[in-house]
Amino acid sequence: MGLFGLSPLFFSVVASTFFMDPKTGALDVTHYTMFLALLTGVVYIGGFILLQQLPQTVDIVDNTESQENPTHIGENTPLLAESRSSPTCRPSDPTVSELLRKSDFWLLVLFCVLILGAVSNVISTFDRVLSLFPSPRW
Repeated sequence: MGLFGLSPLFFSVVASTFFMDPKTGALDVTHYTMFLALLTGVVYIGGFILLQQLPQTVDIVDNTESQENPTHIGENTPLLAESRSSPTCRPSDPTVSELLRKSDFWLLVLFCVLILGAVSNVISTFDRVLSLFPSPRW
């Protein structure tokens, strides 16, 4: 949860350092929003390329071949065959220490921090964006 709070701080520092107008001291919303859009696009494309699901190395035995073929198929015959035995080998969930050693986990954390930080920063500074638009005269 600490990273979730530090991520908007990081994007606020980036906005105040690189996207402030030196004359007025106001945020350049157009360029900052374009930066956020490009950054989230790059993060999503990077996540698509780097976080692909790898095929499992554990083979699960298919029991459909070993079951006998029913000779009489009618409207009362079940569509799915009953499983009499469980698969011989099931993959187990990794433990916390195994998860922390995987590079895929840290890539997922990095992408989540970048995307959630950009989104929460936009939400937290939404009033600054709205204040730049002229108010309607009724």
